[in-house]
Amino acid sequence: MKIFFAGYLDAQWMTGWQRCQVLKELGNEVYEFNQHKSWKVSSTQTILKYVTNQFFFDTKKINVFNQIFLNEFIAYKPEVAWIEKSLLLLPETLEKARELFPNCIFICFQEDDPFSPMNIAELPVWKNFIDSIPAYDIHFVWREFNVKEFIDHGAQNVYLYRHGYYKHIFHPFLKNINNYNYEHDVLFVGYARDKRKADIYNLIIQEKIPVNIYGGRWNRTLAYYLKRDLFHPPIFGKDYVKKIWYSKISLGFVSAANRDQFTLRTFEIPACKGFFFSTKNRQTSRDIRGG
Repeated sequence: MKIFFAGYLDAQWMTGWQRCQVLKELGNEVYEFNQHKSWKVSSTQTILKYVTNQFFFDTKKINVFNQIFLNEFIAYKPEVAWIEKSLLLLPETLEKARELFPNCIFICFQEDDPFSPMNIAELPVWKNFIDSIPAYDIHFVWREFNVKEFIDHGAQNVYLYRHGYYKHIFHPFLKNINNYNYEHDVLFVGYARDKRKADIYNLIIQEKIPVNIYGGRWNRTLAYYLKRDLFHPPIFGKDYVKKIWYSKISLGFVSAANRDQFTLRTFEIPACKGFFFSTKNRQTSRDIRGG
């Protein structure tokens, strides 16, 4: 099939890039429409405006993005449109594409949670996406409650998608188990957000568990300044896999803001044969110690 893949394709560690590669491996002809690059050519300025505690997209940049999308879509003449979290795509652009190619199947793949009540500041950012929901033939969502929410917003067909892992990246590294030293006792890879900030503080400061953190935004937390040596820059792809492999325990946190029931780590850490530790309650420190 000829597939027009609109996603985030800047690097191999991005799950959109990985899904795009899998579609190619299955024998499809795939046209890559990198949404990040389309954002960049629309303006040298940031694409978001922050007004009265809420984020908004710049109207001019939205129009430029939609024109680029439609031009490349028409030129490719796809049989399938696979579109991932396209926040700038307008309903009228999708309608025009459907009018020009009535036999094309429009698929939306959504990893994030557009209806989370905790992401109030981001609600205007999701407006174009939510308004476009009825324009797709098929929606793939991560969360069970999103199925009804999408249907309530006009979705025709909604399917629950359970994630996996990209085998070409997430696999064990060979090592000599009889002569081996771990680099970290406890590892967490991810940026600072919602409840995990308090959990990390409790583990490192109160329980004195040496959790090594690789990720962004931790410089906005108190734990970062109290135990600076445990915090490191973000890592991705094979560097991420190596840290899993050379750590005794790898932590997993779900995002409360996204109402997550699982994350990529749920699949990626076991795929690397790492020791995956996750808990939904607030007993993390005692559980790690075995109490």
